[in-house]
Amino acid sequence: MLSKTKRFLFSLGGYAFWSLLVLWLIFALIVKGCSSMCSHEVVEEVMSPDGRYNVEVSIGDCGGATTDFFGKVIVRHVERGFDSRSIFGFEGRPSASGLLIEWESPDKLLLSFDNLQKVRRIDPNARQTSDFDIEYEYYGVSSH
Repeated sequence: MLSKTKRFLFSLGGYAFWSLLVLWLIFALIVKGCSSMCSHEVVEEVMSPDGRYNVEVSIGDCGGATTDFFGKVIVRHVERGFDSRSIFGFEGRPSASGLLIEWESPDKLLLSFDNLQKVRRIDPNARQTSDFDIEYEYYGVSSH
């Protein structure tokens, strides 16, 4: 009698283990399928003249046929790689907003754009940081 009970419990444990494993795999596949399909790509990097800061322009795409690219400009401190700030956001590719980035000096960054309709976000708090100034320049509506 004791042997039949042990065998039954052992079989029940095996079935429970495999059933839970299959349910976990199904759940993992569902979660993976629902995860973000967005991709990000750095398309331009501009190093400050003194090499302390790196400005990255990246674009993202969430894979939809009807969605446009979106992008942002991030300033990273080279020595403290984790220290970064998003200072500008735009729709489409950088060329669609006429985005130009230039370091005028080690303590002055110039960010120019010509299509205000493509601008998503300008961070007014980033204009003056403790280490350098950011100047935003709008130079007219683009012809495209």
